Amino acid sequence: MPFLKNVDNFFGSRFFLRIVSLFVALVLWFYVNGDIGGNMEKEVSCDVQFLNLSSELTLTSELRKVDVGVEGKRDVVADLNPMDILCEVDVRGLAPGKYRLPVKVILPAGVKLGFVRPPNMEVSLLRYAEKVLPIHVSVVGGLPAGLLMDAVDLSPTEVTVRGPEEDLASVKEVQVQPTVDELQKGEKLTLPVKLIQSEGADDSLTVHPSEADLTAILRKGLPRKTLPVDISVSGSPAESFEVKTLVVTPSMIEIEGPEKAIKKIDKVETETIDLTGFDKDRSMIVPLRPLEDEEVHFLGDSAVSVKVMLKPKTESRLFAGVPVVTKGRSVYPGWEVSPQTVDVRLEGPAKVMKSLEDSEIPFFVYVDVTNIVSRQLRVPVTIEMREKGLKVVSVAPERVTVKAKID
Repeated sequence: MPFLKNVDNFFGSRFFLRIVSLFVALVLWFYVNGDIGGNMEKEVSCDVQFLNLSSELTLTSELRKVDVGVEGKRDVVADLNPMDILCEVDVRGLAPGKYRLPVKVILPAGVKLGFVRPPNMEVSLLRYAEKVLPIHVSVVGGLPAGLLMDAVDLSPTEVTVRGPEEDLASVKEVQVQPTVDELQKGEKLTLPVKLIQSEGADDSLTVHPSEADLTAILRKGLPRKTLPVDISVSGSPAESFEVKTLVVTPSMIEIEGPEKAIKKIDKVETETIDLTGFDKDRSMIVPLRPLEDEEVHFLGDSAVSVKVMLKPKTESRLFAGVPVVTKGRSVYPGWEVSPQTVDVRLEGPAKVMKSLEDSEIPFFVYVDVTNIVSRQLRVPVTIEMREKGLKVVSVAPERVTVKAKID
């Protein structure tokens, strides 16, 4: 039949085969691109962000990344990259210490979380602090016998060391370490600043500035050292006086001697000054106490000027239950005071305080009610002194309540 023949010709034609090929290609394309292909899984490496870390703390952790497994539509997951995933650990409000904290993962819409490896992170929180420390010059290998450094100019003379408190405590000294050859050139040296720490200390500290400039001259002679002068005294001033301050000039003395000997000396002392009976300021020349090591001697004078400054000895005394009265003109006929008494502590020269009789009150306590129109008000207590040289240390209570008498 002609119709069936035409149908056979159509299904066997190139045109039909092209249509079938196009259909198969479209099915495969949709399958590969996810419209028909369903879900897919993927593993991504994600950087961990630590949130809400206090400015006073520093955080350390052996891990900074986690592996995240995700699942979702093929067209979504296939193009997913680490920048599309947020991995967070919240340390808000945590004190210094070690913690095991969960990792929170935030994913784009349409993506499900499969796993986090590891699910928790171990972190250490350390308190951050800083110290300002002086720089010391330490010659590598030490100075040869008979040589010393003179005219030492170091800039800066101190540095700021910052890091965890525990590590700061391990710092013994801050040094620049020139060699003898460098010093003999007599040129300006720019040297790295080095921290001398206890054994086993972590390398977690920062130093600012990290370099220092040093100029120095090597010369023959014995090492020198500048030391503070310590004033040695005995006895007590007259009964009504006490020591206000002791002033020594010069306050620093330079000594010279073998390096091992002067390292053991941290101060020089004056001969003992007997203060017994002193009743006014005095100035005197006092010799320095001889040094124990005969190889060490003073450079310059072996005596200093000492000024002893006195002040009247003071005492304090508590006057309890002192009545409070009212003072001043008022629109009301009278006032009630509550509480009716206060405790007053005075301070003054011991001589004046001892002259007061036990029942004598050297002051007047009142409240000023002038121009007060309120019927009840809290007002400050006023102390009016009758004796010179005395001062009020405290009043309890400092305010009282005044209530007008209407009738």
